[in-house]
Amino acid sequence: MNIDTDKWNLLEKAHDYRAQLRLFGFVLLADLVLVFSTGTNVWNLRWSTISDRPAAIVLVVLAYGAVVKIVVPLLLPLLRSVLGLLVEWVQRIPGVSPKRRDTDSPTYVTWTDADRWLADAPDGSRRVDVEKQMARIAEDEAHWDSTVRAGWTAVLLALLGWLVPGSTIAAVAHWQQWAPWVIGFFPAIPCVYDLWVGSPVRREVRVPELAQRLYRERRGGPLSNARAKNKRSNHAVVNVDSIS
Repeated sequence: MNIDTDKWNLLEKAHDYRAQLRLFGFVLLADLVLVFSTGTNVWNLRWSTISDRPAAIVLVVLAYGAVVKIVVPLLLPLLRSVLGLLVEWVQRIPGVSPKRRDTDSPTYVTWTDADRWLADAPDGSRRVDVEKQMARIAEDEAHWDSTVRAGWTAVLLALLGWLVPGSTIAAVAHWQQWAPWVIGFFPAIPCVYDLWVGSPVRREVRVPELAQRLYRERRGGPLSNARAKNKRSNHAVVNVDSIS
C-alpha cells in the first residue's frame, strides 16, 4: 500500500494559510460543542473530561462537517452579496476604490480571449501549453476560494463564540474587550481582501501571438480593427477558392 507522506507533513501544513484557518475554525467549533455538551471550553479542557464523554469527539467532527458542507455554503453567498453591495457603494467615493491592474499587455490575454483561441486552435505544443496555464489558473482560483471559505467559517464561529457564555472567546473578551477583535482579525484577512479587491489570481494566459494581434487592434483603433477584419475575410475567401 502506497502512502502519500506529503499529505501528513505537519510542517508543510503549518506554512499553509488555508490549513491554519481550517484548524482554527475546527478549534472554535470544538470549543462551542464542548461548552454545550460538557460545560467546559477548550482552554480549560482536561483529558478526564474527554474520557468521560468520548461521544463529544464524534460530535465535534460531525458538527464541523455539517458547518463546512451545509451551513457555510448556504449562508456565505447571501453574506457575500450583502457585503459586496456595501463595498461597491463605498468604493464609489472618489479615491477609495482600489487601483485596477492594467490588462492591456502585448504578451498576455484574458481568460475569455484564450478560451476563444482554443476553440479554433489546432492540436500542438502551443495548445497544450495554453491548456496547462488555464488549468493552473483554475487550480489557484479554487485554492483561493477555499481559503476565503475557511476564513469566513472561522470568522462566523468566532462571532458565535463571542455570544456564548463560557466559551474561550467569551472568556478572552471578559479578560480584555479588544482581544476577540485581534483573534478575529487573523481569519478575516482573506475575507476582507476578497471583498475589497477580489481574487489575487490573475486570469491572464501567455499567448504572445494572440496578445500582440489584439494589442495592435486595441492601439490602432477602428481603422486597425477594420483592416484586421478585412484581412481575415480575404483569408477566408482565399481558402474557399483553393477548396473549389
